Amino acid sequence: MSDKFEGISYSFSYTPNYNGWTAPQIYDSLVDVENELARLDFLEDEIQEMTEYPEAKALLANIFKY
Repeated sequence: MSDKFEGISYSFSYTPNYNGWTAPQIYDSLVDVENELARLDFLEDEIQEMTEYPEAKALLANIFKY
């Protein structure tokens, strides 16, 4: 960007530093995050639909057996 201010010309630009990451690497990381969030949403729905928890039931049965 450049502009003139009272006869003085100036220009500037800004390039963010991503610590050596390239745009495709950043995009791939975002896709990984989106996939993980979708997986967590799916698992949450599956858990909410469960009416009993077989592993917990077996564990409690084993505890109360003694």
